[in-house]
This record gives sequence, C-alpha cells and structure tokens, in this order.
Amino acid sequence: MIRCALLGYGYWGKILERYIDESLDFELKSIYAHRNQVEILSRIKDDETIQAVFIATSIDSHFELCKMMLKAGKHVFCEKPLSKYAEEIDELESLSIYNGLAMFTDHIYLESPSIKMLLSEAKKIGEIKSFDASITQWGNFYENDGVVDVLGVHLINVLLTLVPDFMAEEIEILKKEKDKNGNLLLIQTKIKGNSLVVRFKFSSITETKERKIEVVGEKGSIFVDLMSNENVIVNNQSGNIIYSFDEKNNIRSSLTNFVNHINNKQNNCQLARKTAVLADDIKKLTK
Repeated sequence: MIRCALLGYGYWGKILERYIDESLDFELKSIYAHRNQVEILSRIKDDETIQAVFIATSIDSHFELCKMMLKAGKHVFCEKPLSKYAEEIDELESLSIYNGLAMFTDHIYLESPSIKMLLSEAKKIGEIKSFDASITQWGNFYENDGVVDVLGVHLINVLLTLVPDFMAEEIEILKKEKDKNGNLLLIQTKIKGNSLVVRFKFSSITETKERKIEVVGEKGSIFVDLMSNENVIVNNQSGNIIYSFDEKNNIRSSLTNFVNHINNKQNNCQLARKTAVLADDIKKLTK
C-alpha cells in the first residue's frame, strides 16, 4: 500500500479521508488539518515513509504545498485548480519530472461516467459547432476565490479535453455579479474560437443546482445533465439514445487514476495549465 498524508480537513478533505480509508491502494498515516499546525506539516514533509500526499486546502495555498512536497520526494494529488497561474503550474510540472514523481490534479468531472460518455460520443457527431455549459448552486463562498476558480474550472476542463487545441479568439462577458471583496459570484460569457461558440454560466448565487452541458456538432448533439436520472442524451443519425449512470463513485475513480500516475511517474499539468490560462482570460475581462 502507498502510505500517504492528507493536507486540509475541511468539507472536501473529510470526503477524501473517507475514500482514502476505503481504498486498498492507500494507507492514511497523518492529517494536517489547520495552517497553524506547522509541526505536523513539517513532520509529514520529513517523514520518508510517507510516499504521497493529498492536498485539499485553499486554492492560494496549493502551489507552495505542492512544491514543498515534490521537493520532499512525495507524489502529489491536488484538488482543482492546481493553481490560478500558468507559471506556477509550469514550475510544478518541471519539478515533478525532475524528481520522477506524479503531480496529479483532480479534474473530478473527467472521472464522471456521463462526461466520459460525452467525450466518447462526441467523436461521432462531426465537427463541434457549439458548447453550452452551466454550473450553478447556492453557496461555497470564499474570501479570496470567485466562482470561476471554485466552480467554473470543472466545465473548462471538459471543454479543453473535448477540444484540446481550443484557443479563445473573442470573449464577451454577458453578465456578472461580484461580492464586496470583488470576487465573482456569477458570470455568463460567450467565447469564440476554433470555429466554435462556447457559452458558460457559472453561479454560486442561484437557488437551483445545475450541472448541464450541451454539445452540438455537424451530425448531431449530446446533452448531459449530471443532476438528472437520465444523464446523457445522444442525438445522432441513429436517433435519440438515453443513458443513465451512477455518479456517486467518481472520487474512487480519481484515486485509481492517481495510482496509475504514480506507477508511471506522470503528471496532468498541461490540462491544469490550459485551464488556468482560459480562466484567467475570462476573469481579466470582469475587472
């Protein structure tokens, strides 16, 4: 088993703890629960028996913690986004390669069976013409982070996996709302690039919880609703096909993916980097 530590013990950290405890691949040895527990963090860093760490702390702490643990020779699993800044992601990628370690960002939506079906079926509907996606809910407010980094990156991950070479040529902000600290609470945007039109809606001030994606191609369309029992509807030349998936075990899939990255000493930093760049391009236009 891979001996590991958990850094961060808030809402998501406690969920990760449960899945780590259930896993046959990991043995949880230590938890760093609060930023004031400097001695615990130092012990984790210096403990040569701890081979990997799971990071579920605030976004702004990700880079320094990942860097510290990679330098200490540990494989790293970090919650999204890895960083808001492409330069920091480049540094972590270089460090992981140099030390022969896994630097794994948990792009959890890519572990969804519904999203995997979308990515697979999209190959059959011809050239993609539009990508419309929304993620809305009430809550998850943070002092230094807005809705693009907290929620929106999920959908940006999916777009950039579906269209890996996507480059935004024109970004239009249709609607935005901020809190008193200037953090985005809601944003609607229209993006053009690669002969494709992308429309995003990210909101943390909408009472209705929504997780929807619609992809339209030359030969059909695919609709995904992660909150519905009928998760995926594929409309192509064969007609409408409806799929239903269990979305409750995606974290378990993430842990398996992390193990594969450890075994192969891989990282998925390029997707994290491209996500940070597009997220930053959107945020710049809201200032």
